Amino acid sequence: MTRRPETGAGAVAPLLALLLLVVGLAALNYPLYDHVRDQRVLEQTGVVSSASVLTTEVQGEAGEETYAVVWQLGEAGGERRSEVDEETYRVAENERTVEVRYPEGEPEVAYAVGRTSDPDAPTWVLGADAALLVLLVLLAATVGRRRVRGAADRFLGTSRQHEESDVTR
Repeated sequence: MTRRPETGAGAVAPLLALLLLVVGLAALNYPLYDHVRDQRVLEQTGVVSSASVLTTEVQGEAGEETYAVVWQLGEAGGERRSEVDEETYRVAENERTVEVRYPEGEPEVAYAVGRTSDPDAPTWVLGADAALLVLLVLLAATVGRRRVRGAADRFLGTSRQHEESDVTR
């Protein structure tokens, strides 16, 4: 007796589950990738330190505003007031802790780089990855068990039908 390959919903369900797991892993890993990318950018641009945003200031008339931020640099870094561009001002206004970069030759200008208000994001992402990988292994084991059982039956020359007929006698 030859065994026909699974068709229809039986063959599609494991592939669909696998696809959903892969998409889930990719979606969960984006914050981790984003965090690593931000760290790489920070290393390449010469970060002074993490800074707490003390106040943000807008001065001037509409269309001619200047933006400034007062930072608390690290533990013993003291306060520093910097003129910033509008984007840096928006980052500083929305995030309470940021990484600050001071370009060479511009000691009074600072740029907020990256989002560091959730430094534990990679930890929960890795935990979720582990849970999804366990689900992936369980799915593979469930799908594989049917195939292994069928292969073992063919190898041993037995079939489920014979076992069932012996039990019913």
